[in-house]
Amino acid sequence: MLMGFGLIFSLIFGAVAGSFLNVCIDRIPRGQSVVYPPSHCPACERRLSPAELVPVASFLRQQGRCKECGEQIAPWYPVVEGATGIVFALLYWWYGFGATWIATVVLAGFLIVISGIDLQHRIIPNRVLLAALPLVAVWRGWQAAMGGNPGQVGADLLLGALFGGGLLYVLHVGSRGGLGLGDVKFAFVFGALLGWPAVVYALTLAGLAGTIFGIGGILCGELTRKSEIPFGPFLAFGVLTAFLAVQSSGGGTCLV
Repeated sequence: MLMGFGLIFSLIFGAVAGSFLNVCIDRIPRGQSVVYPPSHCPACERRLSPAELVPVASFLRQQGRCKECGEQIAPWYPVVEGATGIVFALLYWWYGFGATWIATVVLAGFLIVISGIDLQHRIIPNRVLLAALPLVAVWRGWQAAMGGNPGQVGADLLLGALFGGGLLYVLHVGSRGGLGLGDVKFAFVFGALLGWPAVVYALTLAGLAGTIFGIGGILCGELTRKSEIPFGPFLAFGVLTAFLAVQSSGGGTCLV
C-alpha cells in the first residue's frame, strides 16, 4: 500500500514539476524569468487560471487550445509533464524516497530542460549549466560526507570533468563547430557529477544513441548526411543512464 501511495505521489509531483520545466524550456532561451510573470497564454497574454494549470488534464480538457483566444497549445507541454511524472514514479519504484531519489529527480529535471531547449533552439544555455554546478558540488560533498575519501572524490570529480569536457572540445575543434561549445560545457559539468570511468560510459552511450538515430533517420528518409541533429538529448540520455548504473551498483540511501 505504501509503495502504491509513493508511486502516485511521485507521478503527480513529477507532472507538476514537468509544468515548471516547461516554463524553463520556454523562457530561459529568451532570457526571461522563470518565476515572473505567472503562467499566461503566449498569444493573448491572459493569465492562466488554476484550472488551466493542471498538468496534462488541462490540455486534454481544452483540446489543446487556449480557452480564451483559441490559440493552439504546443503539444510538447503535456509530453514533458507526462514524461516527467513517469520518470519520477519509475525512480521511486527503483530507489524509494531518499537522498538518491532526490538527486536523481533533480538531475532528470535538468536533463529534460536541456534536452527541450536544445531540440527547439539548438543551444544549451550557460544559465542552466551554471545552476547545475552547485548541485553537483553538493552531491559530491554528500558522497564524501557519507564515508568516501574526500581526496579521492575530488580527484574523481576533476578527472570526470576534464575528460568529458576535453574529449568533446577535441571533437568540437575537429568538427569545425559541428559539435557546439554548449555540448562541451555540458560534458564538463556532468562529467564532474559522474566522475571516472562513468563519464566514459555516458559519452559512449550518447555517441551510440546519436549514431543509431542518425542512421535510422537517413534510412527512413527523414534526415540527410548534412542534417543538423542536436546532441544534447543524447548526452542527457547517456548521463542519466550512467548515473543510474553507478547508483545501482553503489547503493543509495532510502528513507521509505
